[in-house]
Amino acid sequence: MKTKLFVLILLFAALIIMLTGCPTPTKFTLTVRTTPESGLSISIAGVSYDSPKTVTLNGGTSTDIGVTALQEKDRSGQVTGPDTRFTFIQWNDTITNNPRTITLTTNMTYTADMKLEYKVTTSTSPAGGAVAGAGWYTAGAVKSFTAPVRAGYTFSHWLVNGTDSGSSITLGVTINEPKNIVAVYTANQVPCNLTVTTAPDLALDIRIDGTLFTSPKGMIVNSGATKQISVVTPQQKDISPWLTGIDSRYEFSNWNDANTLNPRNVTVNSDITYTANMDTEYRITVDSSPSEVSGVADFWTEEGTEWLFDFSGDTGPYNFSHWYVNGQDVGSARPLELYVDKPYHVTAVFAQQQAQYTLTVTTSPESGLNISIGGTNYNSPKTVTLNSGTTSDIGVTSPQEKEKSAQVAGTDARFTFIHWSDTVTSNPRTITLNSDMTYTAEMKVEYKVTTSTNPAGGTVEGAGWYMAGTVKNFTAPVRTGYTFSHWVINGTNLGDDNPISVNINSPKNIVANYTAESTTKNIYGTVTPYTGNIKTSSLDETEILSNTEIRTTYDKPEFIENEYLMKVESFEETERSFSTASLPEIQIIGRIEDYYGELKYLHVKTTASEKELKGLPGVVRVSRNSTFYALETTPNDTFYPIQWNYPLMNMPQAWDYTVGSRSVVVAVIDSGFSTNHPDLAGIFESGYNFIDNNTNVSEPNTSEDSHGTHVVGTIAALTNNGIGVSGVTWGGFGITLIPIRGIKDAAALMNSIIYAVDHGAKIINMSLGGASDSPAVYDAVGYAERNGVVIVAAAGNNGNGDILYPARYSETIAVGAVWEDEGTITRSSYSCFGPELDVVAPGGYMQSGTDPNGIYSTGWTPAENTYMYMQGTSMATPHVTGLVALLMGSGLTDPDDIRSVLRNTAVDLGTPGRDDYYGWGLVDAEAALDAITSPQEFKVYLRNPSTSSNIASTSLSDSGSYHFSNVSLSQVKVYAWRDMDESGTINTGDLLGYYNYSGGVPNLANAQTITLSGGDNWIDFQFAPIIGD
Repeated sequence: MKTKLFVLILLFAALIIMLTGCPTPTKFTLTVRTTPESGLSISIAGVSYDSPKTVTLNGGTSTDIGVTALQEKDRSGQVTGPDTRFTFIQWNDTITNNPRTITLTTNMTYTADMKLEYKVTTSTSPAGGAVAGAGWYTAGAVKSFTAPVRAGYTFSHWLVNGTDSGSSITLGVTINEPKNIVAVYTANQVPCNLTVTTAPDLALDIRIDGTLFTSPKGMIVNSGATKQISVVTPQQKDISPWLTGIDSRYEFSNWNDANTLNPRNVTVNSDITYTANMDTEYRITVDSSPSEVSGVADFWTEEGTEWLFDFSGDTGPYNFSHWYVNGQDVGSARPLELYVDKPYHVTAVFAQQQAQYTLTVTTSPESGLNISIGGTNYNSPKTVTLNSGTTSDIGVTSPQEKEKSAQVAGTDARFTFIHWSDTVTSNPRTITLNSDMTYTAEMKVEYKVTTSTNPAGGTVEGAGWYMAGTVKNFTAPVRTGYTFSHWVINGTNLGDDNPISVNINSPKNIVANYTAESTTKNIYGTVTPYTGNIKTSSLDETEILSNTEIRTTYDKPEFIENEYLMKVESFEETERSFSTASLPEIQIIGRIEDYYGELKYLHVKTTASEKELKGLPGVVRVSRNSTFYALETTPNDTFYPIQWNYPLMNMPQAWDYTVGSRSVVVAVIDSGFSTNHPDLAGIFESGYNFIDNNTNVSEPNTSEDSHGTHVVGTIAALTNNGIGVSGVTWGGFGITLIPIRGIKDAAALMNSIIYAVDHGAKIINMSLGGASDSPAVYDAVGYAERNGVVIVAAAGNNGNGDILYPARYSETIAVGAVWEDEGTITRSSYSCFGPELDVVAPGGYMQSGTDPNGIYSTGWTPAENTYMYMQGTSMATPHVTGLVALLMGSGLTDPDDIRSVLRNTAVDLGTPGRDDYYGWGLVDAEAALDAITSPQEFKVYLRNPSTSSNIASTSLSDSGSYHFSNVSLSQVKVYAWRDMDESGTINTGDLLGYYNYSGGVPNLANAQTITLSGGDNWIDFQFAPIIGD
């Protein structure tokens, strides 16, 4: 039994030895992939594949694997060429070797992690602009693209890979595929001149949109308009008075732009002329005079052909005399050369043979010149009689000079031969006399010009010979010790233009006259407000218009749906977060910023919540955008005798003190203005329209109430000019006024206030209001207040105890409305009241369409400029604004002092002392002006540039003029300063100007040194307020 078991064990051991001694190789799979995309170029053991690729290899095999490190693909039909790029980063086991060697010990997978980038292409439609930002971007990147401003075009919308992606100027794009980004524009509709004409001849039949015209035809069309144009073809005309019947034939060839379509459609985007080029034939009629010499022949000849005309054969008892072409004697040269550019009637003129004929030789354009006939000299014109058939030489002396003018010494006119009247240029020439003949020598005429100075000592350049009719500029030179006075030309005083333009149509003696400079130096000038960006630099009786409704606002804030004003620390930081935050799309409507960048607001539209917006990076505060309204009545009507409002506030007595000063800059933020109203002519500076974002501040054509025009008329209508109504400041030199359209919402109002401050306004009138306390508007009001700007605002027309914003802010002067009821001054029932009310002023109270208790001022309708009654706290406010302008022009410049004077001099109404219905009372213009005890004058200073010390000063007049006499220095600096806060130092809010100031924050260090000349020096310059943060 033991023996058997042993044998079995040995057999089993032998089997094991046999099996292990002859092994079969183990197989494994190797897979190479790429991420985040497949289909990329890889290699395994030197063989290239597209990923993913799996191969089977023996266990233990070592092999190289790799991926093409940088490869590009064309994945999108929207982007031209390769648009997707892959760059190797590492393998899934973090190994960065590429290629690498691996040993296969099991089924193994290696994944190449690739950086994925997409190409972005940008363009504009139509072409011509450049959208920044084209290039390669990592997949998932967020990029903002901005549509550039293009002259003549308005941005319309974005196309991203052919899909409309909205109309926001700035577009945020997540680059998750190749992107073709196109900024689409529409051409601005501007009037364009379309002209359709014909060549070589005009007065041909053309059509525009089917209507028959005679060429050339011009018309005004809007840019972008499409018109059908054509020329009638064939057509024939009788264009020459020298031929009878049809003499011109035309057939269309092409247009001046080589287009051969007729008719054709054209799109007009600019001034353009289309010319129909016509293949043209002209009729030439050839005959003789007298007619029996030869017959009549007609030839149709292509335009541009050159013809030679002559005759032969027996002419009987006649001798050839000359050619007569289209009624003009063109001489006797044979053959006659003719360039066919019109119809021609050519007549060969013959004279009956005679024994003798006359020969006349003359000159043109002047006679009396030296000529010769048969070797004998004469003065032109000269006529001689010679035998028929005589051959003679004729000639003219060339050149020859004559003395024509007593003003110029010596010969002063020169004549040079050009050609004879039959175009022959030989001089002298031989002619044969077969008829009475005249030959005219055409001469080039030149005149001498002499120049000098009086007194002598200077040189006026330009003396010499000039062809007749030449126009030449002559300049009086600068002479030390002398000032140019005037020109004397040929003894006549021709003024002080320098240079002077002279038509040399005769000999000229040109003298520049000077006056000796005086040792006394005077300075005169005007100083006017600079109203650019300080950041950078007779109507008869009219129809009575009436409507007794007073426009009120909502008692509760009215917000604009999905619009917010976000106060931010950095525009860039917050805007970047819009594309990365998990929020609904945020559309940027605009940025709002003050001069120093202290106020930064984003005006946005989004369905995100106020709370979500507050959580974004860099956001300081978020407020909803709210609506503001004009506080006014709709129209009524009739001139100064019916302006009861001015006597009510003692304005006529105040005008004894002042009628205004040009140095005071007032901004009016309102609905729109009639800038061409005859009673407002010349008062407006350039302004801005924050409703439509352009510079057109005119009343909109949909306007029914003429609100802004009425308000401005109360402040500054031209007064004492014989028409219309009076204004508080008398207009003209009594004020400088900046019109701003800004009654819309908080964003527009904030922009308007900042614009007013940054363009030099020291007073802002806001006959407007809203129920919402907008932090953004309050920040803008604070900006104005910190820069010494007085803000006058309407209390509101809701008739309740809630003063509207911005009048409710303590930084403003809140104005309520009163009227005179049978001699009693009483509050207008619509006028809002409350603890914030400062003063009241005439605002009117109308109970019917013919009630004269409204405020009468300038008005406007879409049909005409007019005058009208209106009522409201909007009408009261400009009375106070105008009075503040009179106070400021008279030297009361500090805003706190102005507020105090208005309060302390107001006529107390209602409960004794201040009350919520009348504030401090009715403004009293006379008392307010009388209360100015220490006026802060607007002074002009002379400074010695060498020592930087002032050497003289004078006060600026209300019209802006100044004068210094007997200035001893030859070099000075001139500057003007008004110490608005009475601090004694030049600082924020003060008015400062100097010679050569042209924008930016004024800085006295930039004043230019002026070199004075003897006598009077005129030095005008501008000023502006110093804007602070």
